[in-house]
Amino acid sequence: MTDDNSEKIVHALRAVVVRLHLAASEFGQTTGLHPTDIRALILLLDDERGGRVSTPSDLAGRLGLNSASTTALLDRLEGSDFIRRNPHATDRRKVVVSITPHAVNVGQEFFGPTITRLTAALGDYSADETAAVARFLGDVDSIIG
Repeated sequence: MTDDNSEKIVHALRAVVVRLHLAASEFGQTTGLHPTDIRALILLLDDERGGRVSTPSDLAGRLGLNSASTTALLDRLEGSDFIRRNPHATDRRKVVVSITPHAVNVGQEFFGPTITRLTAALGDYSADETAAVARFLGDVDSIIG
């Protein structure tokens, strides 16, 4: 369905993307993390929330990195106590990458207040409205991704 608000919504989404990019840049400056480091942490957090296991090769594919760049990325993140590399539970040839509590705490300190305000704002919407927002954002992710 298309209405007069469609263009406004697309422009508002663009504005949100710009603000999120600026927030990520500020987070990177605050923590000393490179933009690729931040993208990797986001992917790892999403995997953890979704109950998925992350491996270096999987992460490399999703970030568009070669093996050497992925190793350097993981070395940086592990050296800063943002990730851990451990042997896979059933396949000892594989390594599993996981987020540390330190990484969660650093992210929560920076983004927590915004997440709290966003969650509170969603409380003003009905279940049908939040379902529509979730469906739209899922569509946006599919279209862009």
